[in-house]
Amino acid sequence: MNEGKIIREIRTAKNLSLKQAAGNDMTASFVAKFERGDSDISLTRFYELLDNLHVSINEYDLYRNRYGRQQAQQDDKEFMTAWQIGSATNIKRIAKRYETHDDKYQDENDNYRYLLFSAIAYAIDNDKTLEAKPVQPVADYLFVTDPWGVNELYLLRYATYVFNHDTMITMSRIIGEAGNNYLSDYNYRHEYMLVINNMVSRLFEMKEYSRAKNLIEFTLSRAIEDDWAIMTRLKFIDSLIVSIVNDDDTVLNQAKQLINIPRCLGFNDLAMKLDVLLRHRGEDMTKL
Repeated sequence: MNEGKIIREIRTAKNLSLKQAAGNDMTASFVAKFERGDSDISLTRFYELLDNLHVSINEYDLYRNRYGRQQAQQDDKEFMTAWQIGSATNIKRIAKRYETHDDKYQDENDNYRYLLFSAIAYAIDNDKTLEAKPVQPVADYLFVTDPWGVNELYLLRYATYVFNHDTMITMSRIIGEAGNNYLSDYNYRHEYMLVINNMVSRLFEMKEYSRAKNLIEFTLSRAIEDDWAIMTRLKFIDSLIVSIVNDDDTVLNQAKQLINIPRCLGFNDLAMKLDVLLRHRGEDMTKL
């Protein structure tokens, strides 16, 4: 995350000059370079900078969370386009934003984002072959973090693309058990449903139909109308599962029609899965 941009946002919001932000121990030129991302800053200097701006670490976190959500929206837009066209290069470009350097003030959370986007790009380059080891630190972090906040839900949303089967099963159980808390909190509800959306899709891909269906039923029973796009997608996967279990061509054909829903709902990957399903109807499908 670009800490310099956040500092510039805070400084301009407070109508402070570069010289005022620099104080007695730094130069205005140094602060300007940091704000532009042209220069790194030590942790000690960073805290001095906050003091000069009269901002507590808690206030800074509020600014940072707002900036983080804006950055996440940009990531989402770029990632979905890159994923749909299978562009590892574009996903590597997203990963580059979060690449950590030892001498730079940077949240460890950014390093986890770098690992995840890099792993997804690797999977695309290697025909969906996943490597568990590079993303294991992300799994370890999520396992020991309680409770999860917005940043952890962000990590988990992209981790669903690259976590292995066993880790996915464990994470689906944890996220399901925590659902009541997230769905009842306006600050976390949408991020939680995005995680569920990706998790259900991955479980469906793994033929873990029972787990996927349980998450769908739980989420839809507590979801609200402002998350209609995700609800529609979950209902789509649910109808696919019903058609698989019951071998019901009528339901399957109805589900197929949902492919025509606008691209903004993210149905492209499911369309491909449905195509594979239709071409392999003769195979023995896992039952609920």
